[in-house]
Amino acid sequence: MGSPETSHDDPATSGSGEASEAGGVTVTYAVEGMVCGHCATSVTEAITGLDGVRNVDVDVQSGHVSVDSEHELEEAALAQALDDIGYEMSGRV
Repeated sequence: MGSPETSHDDPATSGSGEASEAGGVTVTYAVEGMVCGHCATSVTEAITGLDGVRNVDVDVQSGHVSVDSEHELEEAALAQALDDIGYEMSGRV
């Protein structure tokens, strides 16, 4: 699963993520502090525990985390889940 491309010119998609094939939303976030496979596993487990999350794809090298969920996630809850395990979400990509 590659990084989704989101159009920032289209008001229907700007800031809201990209609709996934199975009727949901996929959003890519920048996460700081990831350096290894263990980091990827920890981040995946923390985000997977949030309500509605279907899939998490972590790219440690770029610092990007793509989250496929049934609905738009509360960014505060996502940021808190990452903060609880020592990582910082710095925004959407």
